[in-house]
Amino acid sequence: MHLLGKYILFLIILLCPLKVIAQFTINGRLLSYDSLTSTYLFSISEEYFGNDYTAVINLDDSSKGSNLYIDGTSVEDGDEYTFEDVSGESLYTVYYIDNNYYINEVYLAFTFMPIVNLYGSFGYDYSYGTVSLYVPDGETDYDEDYEKMYAKLKWRGSSTNTDSKHKRNYHIKFLNTNSKKKNREFFGLRSDNDWILDACQVDMGRCRNRVATELWLDMCTPPYYIDEQPEALSGVRGNMCELFLNDTYYGIYALTENVDAEQMIIMDYDESEDIYNGHLWKVTGFSDATQMYAAMEFDNSLEECNGLETKYPDIDDVCPTDYTLFSNAVKFVAESSDEEFSDSISFYFDVPVLVDYFLFMNVLMAIDNTAKNLFWACYDEQSSIMLTLGVWDLDSTVGQHISNSDSYYRISTIGPEIDFYSTWNSSNLFKRLKKTDWFDDMISSRYFIVYPFVCTAKLVI
Repeated sequence: MHLLGKYILFLIILLCPLKVIAQFTINGRLLSYDSLTSTYLFSISEEYFGNDYTAVINLDDSSKGSNLYIDGTSVEDGDEYTFEDVSGESLYTVYYIDNNYYINEVYLAFTFMPIVNLYGSFGYDYSYGTVSLYVPDGETDYDEDYEKMYAKLKWRGSSTNTDSKHKRNYHIKFLNTNSKKKNREFFGLRSDNDWILDACQVDMGRCRNRVATELWLDMCTPPYYIDEQPEALSGVRGNMCELFLNDTYYGIYALTENVDAEQMIIMDYDESEDIYNGHLWKVTGFSDATQMYAAMEFDNSLEECNGLETKYPDIDDVCPTDYTLFSNAVKFVAESSDEEFSDSISFYFDVPVLVDYFLFMNVLMAIDNTAKNLFWACYDEQSSIMLTLGVWDLDSTVGQHISNSDSYYRISTIGPEIDFYSTWNSSNLFKRLKKTDWFDDMISSRYFIVYPFVCTAKLVI
């Protein structure tokens, strides 16, 4: 092991709190512990919920001289125990009586979601820690549950990443024991070192973002370069899970892929020739540029400018960056005549994807995504300057406001009776598209393909 790798592992050991280990295992697998409620959580297949679950209980070496009881029944090392009528509300009492007759009482609950454990001290900057993932009943292609995956982690987000929030989002970059990048694959998704833990803190239902993104991936037209890159995706996949941070339960999270150049599969920057090929930008705020109402100058020395953040090429690798392609697209939308716009918009934008996005946003009433919280990507500007989009941050949908205040369900702009049409005015691109002769026809045709189960409904454009 390299000296640097040994040093980093030493730091991880020093900085990470001591992990609490249950004094027994279930079917040879470890449990996750919540120190606030003295409750262990264990992940099993959903098929057991509503039924009995029988498992082998083993005591660890330090507890084999103790007496273990589950709901008053004595359990010896290696015994089978049947947990009756398992449900999400089931809570089993577990206690030990050691040789000194000391009683240690804890509780045990079950979930059918994966469990993620984080250990470390995290903040706005990356710091080292460990991650473990327990899947239901160990049903995985992995050799074993990931018990100690080294990583660097930090809080992520903008408005969600403040001291007032009760849950933080986390950005995870997995490492090997030499502190080098290590790819990990979860839930049959892509193999990568870069993952997101979404806290779902704004969404009262905790799953809108995950469900909405899966709907998008199911219904959207692939990006225009799909024939060249058949694996390209304009959104991220993931899995809901339960999170423990330093042996404290933090609730429901979503472990997801990251929207980046690898997910959308855009062409690499040519470092040897200093040639830009693919681009990826994230819209982080409202401005005349991101809403495409006026062309604005961009400072190529900045990672974020006028509400737009450059994601690829990474500004740490390529600086100054180049906002020219996006700026020219904005200039066209803002300044072209109606005739020029109608005739040439498909030269600048991936129109079939825009059609799907228009439908998708209207159905979900995505009040915060019409001009913001999305990605713009170009596959290879050397062959085409066309921009396509990637979806992101869909938690403010289906009646959920951008705030998780107690009055979120009484906001006048998000009720089902509200006309969503005016919301599109925040995007001059869609505002102008709606005025063309052909966009309505494309919307109507696509609507009856994507939503055949509502084909008898009247679509108002």
